Amino acid sequence: MNSNLSIYKDGEKITGNEHVIKTEVIAGATCYFISELCFKVSTEDLVLLQDNTEAINVFSKLGDREENVLNEWPKAKILPNWIYFVKKGKHISSNEVEKLYEEIMLRVELNVIAAFNSKYPEFHKSVRNGIQIKNSKGDFCSAVFGCWPEDSSVHIELLHLHDSEYEWGFYWWFPGFIK
Repeated sequence: MNSNLSIYKDGEKITGNEHVIKTEVIAGATCYFISELCFKVSTEDLVLLQDNTEAINVFSKLGDREENVLNEWPKAKILPNWIYFVKKGKHISSNEVEKLYEEIMLRVELNVIAAFNSKYPEFHKSVRNGIQIKNSKGDFCSAVFGCWPEDSSVHIELLHLHDSEYEWGFYWWFPGFIK
């Protein structure tokens, strides 16, 4: 992808009126690129489940889970029109991810992101994606949809607590939708 794309720049707010510069199909999902750091996908035909455990079980029953973390995730009652995926392209801490979500005005609900990853079960192999929130105690919680090179055929999700110094790798995309 062209590295001089600049319609969406790091830290700019997403408004929903961004100009699409490129369309690419990744693992069956049509991705509308706003820049090399941001693309959006339609939520048309996603099945939104209201129970978070059921929502992630559709994606995979494998992976590490902490039920107390799972129960803290907010759930969307209705689907947004678009899910945006934003990438920093460098290692960033949990505090920086929180700031990223605040800066670009995205919200995250586990059942929406799980529904998308469930509809496109191969997507996470090309676009590792993860979300995080702070729970009621102020601890960071994350859910990741990705595979690791040593086990690329297995769908893995992790739901866990971590501190503000936790580092997300440069390859993670952070999905969410406009508040």
